[in-house]
Amino acid sequence: MSCFRAIDQAILLTAIVVKRKKFLKKFKNPCWFEESKKILRCLPYFHLFGVCKSGTTDLFHRITQHPHILKNKGIMEKETWFWSWRRYGNGNMPGGTMYLSQFSKLFDSETISKNELSGPDGSTYHHLITGHGEPMDLWDQSYWKLIPQNDPEGTEPNITTPYLIKYVNPAIKLILILRNPVERLYSHYLHGNYGNNTDQFHVDVLQTIKELHVCQENRTLRSCLYDRDNKKKFKVPISASLYHVHLREWLKVFSRKQLLIIRSEDYSANISNTLQRVFTFLEVASLSQSELLRVAEIPRQYRTALRNTAGPMRSETRKILQNFLRESIYQVVDILQDPRYLKWM
Repeated sequence: MSCFRAIDQAILLTAIVVKRKKFLKKFKNPCWFEESKKILRCLPYFHLFGVCKSGTTDLFHRITQHPHILKNKGIMEKETWFWSWRRYGNGNMPGGTMYLSQFSKLFDSETISKNELSGPDGSTYHHLITGHGEPMDLWDQSYWKLIPQNDPEGTEPNITTPYLIKYVNPAIKLILILRNPVERLYSHYLHGNYGNNTDQFHVDVLQTIKELHVCQENRTLRSCLYDRDNKKKFKVPISASLYHVHLREWLKVFSRKQLLIIRSEDYSANISNTLQRVFTFLEVASLSQSELLRVAEIPRQYRTALRNTAGPMRSETRKILQNFLRESIYQVVDILQDPRYLKWM
């Protein structure tokens, strides 16, 4: 990892350092002019912030089929890797550390500025919006010790990613898609090349659960999951399946009304209905039924190829994970006040 420099002043929480950007009223998307008044910069209007192997790539691709929603200039025209990784210099991409000024350049301010609607009174309004989709942002807080407001010698952070996002753009609309945490874990394991067969997955699940139990003898679950060194001991990406810990983190900062949370099972069962929910949440024009169906029928964007050769996980492994994740699922139901998540058990 490249040497860390102080976080962009614009994303520090201490308001005395630099004032928050003042967004232009005639733009639906959060945009502003640089001091020269010649260059328009924009930030994302919405953030699909997780979770890995739940359908984020497919959902983002379909969302951006809407004529008023732009893709970005990141990976797959979707991912910037900014909040969790690249602003710390991590991300295994050329260019090293990314700062907020560079982040803003990934969003198409030129197209946004050139498109506007005219009102009956002759006034104009720039109506296009843009966003990004980051499967890891819900759960990966690995670099919290590099945030200046945290104690680098501490065991848990005071400030995490949602606090920083809220400071930069308080009105951002957040979308989250959640999948059955057992199935999600196995898919993530294969996709991330943690292993490539069901027998190894079984062994690695047992080892990871044991490591978590050992850690929790002296620390909280939150501390164990957000400890970068401790997480390196995990043989499977269990952190991303413990949704309740991360949901509480984000809901400390953002109101429930600011989050649209979708079960991937509901999305797969009725894509067009889910898309309509998303477009309503984003406050963009409704698509006709025929257009919704056209977008819904686009071939699925991404599947984990190794899943076909590795086969289904062992029933014994599934039962172990269901028992381990049961309490987390109960807490998700309690947090979201939605009994549909009980279907995961």
